[in-house]
Amino acid sequence: MKKLGMMFVAGLGLASASPAQALEFITNGNFSTGLTGWTSYNTTNGTSSPTTTSFDVTGLGATSALRLRAGQATFQGFGSTARGGGVYQMVNITLAGTYTFSADYATTAPGNLSGGIFSLMMNNVAVTNFDTGQVNGTERGSLTYSVNLAPGLYKIGVQVARPFMSTANSNQYFDNVRLVTPTPVGYVPEPGTWLLMLAGFGVAGGMMRRQKIETRVRFS
Repeated sequence: MKKLGMMFVAGLGLASASPAQALEFITNGNFSTGLTGWTSYNTTNGTSSPTTTSFDVTGLGATSALRLRAGQATFQGFGSTARGGGVYQMVNITLAGTYTFSADYATTAPGNLSGGIFSLMMNNVAVTNFDTGQVNGTERGSLTYSVNLAPGLYKIGVQVARPFMSTANSNQYFDNVRLVTPTPVGYVPEPGTWLLMLAGFGVAGGMMRRQKIETRVRFS
């Protein structure tokens, strides 16, 4: 019976592997092909100079990443609104469900300069952000936002803003930008998944029949 249970679970495990995998909706979220798939923008009186470079955003080693030099295009005085820019792409959501929007970020700024306000943007709205405040060196972190989305076209992006002019001494980075849904509503298993499920049940049924025959022979 123990072996039978293991075979049965294995069959079901294979069948359920496909729907358990997260569906990714962001193109080139690791910036491995530069800014392919992304469109850059600046806020009013903002500048950001987006490009890609190799940088250790997560603290686990340098990889290709988005680099920004965000700030005001024209300095408007201390205490003025933070300005900057970022990149975005249009994402077509085909399945309703709970989506997780996330990104890793880093900032480098010597001499206690503003590291920047890092934001996850959805349809031109900052759905979550973090203000690093003054930074002297390198600061790293991540942003995560979960939301229920209906099918449709969404503008997804990342942005940095600072209340000072941009400077080469202050750099902001993004990497691993993702929009995923692990369990979309209305998911319909693919034909291959159904075959795996049937195979799992078939193996279990065959083992049960064999066990019954062996039991009858043993006690006959």
